[in-house]
Amino acid sequence: MANRRMLSKTVVQTQRFLRLPLEAQALYCHLVVNADDDGIVEAFPVMRMINANEDSLNLLTLKQYLFLLNNEMVYFIKDFFEQNTIKADRYTPSSHRQLLIDYLKDNQLLECLNLGPRLINYLQNTRVQVGTSLDPDGNRNIIKDKISKDRIGKDKLSQDKIGLDNDPFSSRLTDDIWLMETLWHRELTRQEKVLLEGLTVSDSLLQLAIHKTAELEPKKQNMSYVKGILMNWEARGFITADQVIASEKDYCPLEISNVEVSEDFIAAMDIWKD
Repeated sequence: MANRRMLSKTVVQTQRFLRLPLEAQALYCHLVVNADDDGIVEAFPVMRMINANEDSLNLLTLKQYLFLLNNEMVYFIKDFFEQNTIKADRYTPSSHRQLLIDYLKDNQLLECLNLGPRLINYLQNTRVQVGTSLDPDGNRNIIKDKISKDRIGKDKLSQDKIGLDNDPFSSRLTDDIWLMETLWHRELTRQEKVLLEGLTVSDSLLQLAIHKTAELEPKKQNMSYVKGILMNWEARGFITADQVIASEKDYCPLEISNVEVSEDFIAAMDIWKD
């Protein structure tokens, strides 16, 4: 397991975080430091170590910095992969990994969060094993045969998967390219990689947009639609994935059954039908 942990200014130097009590802020930092390579941490020993109050832990959960996975105080740190990238040769899978996947599935959060390349790869391999991952032709999508497990993420990807050999693109884009090719079941074109390199949005917002295109028909699974989704969110003032997710939760479609119409309107509609 990697011994180093990072904290990002985009998380801990925001108004939302700094408004938390100092004890809650300190507890969050200690939880990140003590988390395993999948961003999962057993909170009780950490609380005992720094003598933190359980109210601080509950506040972090309420503010959705943490997700409680079971009744034994095992938590997932929501922004862990926004702040940390674990090298393949130092990565050790969490003993609670399946617990996290089950929790995210049950709460429909699986495609809304940045889970890191190795958790995503684990999920894809699991789907292959149970026979639920199919390509557009109805064949098994054998991702594990195309992607070398020890090269996922910020390290080098298998050349036969995306052809990045001698490519000038920074390793920062590797995860996003892998995610798109995995969800779209095809290789990205050179032009699509150029468009991807030009994007300046946050990783979490971009990955959420990519997951949105995976719900569309295959001909719409391209960078043009990704950019269109991002431009739409920008026009609506959304700059983070959390804002988009919150807006979707607040959205309530109009129920036609609740709309009251006058008798004159009904009569007019009957005449029009005749």
